[in-house]
Amino acid sequence: MSTQLRPVAQVSELYDTIKYCALHHRTFLFAIFDESGGQDNRQPRDRKLHELYGRAKAMFDLVAPQEYGIEPAEKSFVFLHLLGR
Repeated sequence: MSTQLRPVAQVSELYDTIKYCALHHRTFLFAIFDESGGQDNRQPRDRKLHELYGRAKAMFDLVAPQEYGIEPAEKSFVFLHLLGR
């Protein structure tokens, strides 16, 4: 695993991707996080997936207000900046 720092803006992308995949590709995600690699017939354990989701959500909860603004004036500024005004 790489120890390089990733841009903070990727936190929201990570969180959204995990949430989307957990809803729409659950079987695939469980297979990835199953320690047996899906070789045995028991239900895959989702503890690692829940841990990853929890950590991504915690980071998102810290980053999102800073990225998109906390106060209404800050949110308007970010929105107008994104529109190029």
